[in-house]
Amino acid sequence: MRVPGQGEEEPSFRWADIFHLTKAIFSILFWPLVALLALMIAIGGVTVAFSVHWVWGVTAMALIGVGVAVWGWLDANRRSREP
Repeated sequence: MRVPGQGEEEPSFRWADIFHLTKAIFSILFWPLVALLALMIAIGGVTVAFSVHWVWGVTAMALIGVGVAVWGWLDANRRSREP
């Protein structure tokens, strides 16, 4: 028969540990998940734009290209300023 407080070991894996592991994994996967969601939205938007008229599709693709170029330029400038 067990008597409380005698010979019991605390569980080594608690809810706080699970919370911290979940937070760490989500913080690592957040930006890749955002990028995948943005890619799916962009593909859907280009598809809709091309279904309306080819000029709208080309315009949507040009806007996506400009966005990628601006993001790359900002990233390159940020890296060059870091010590």
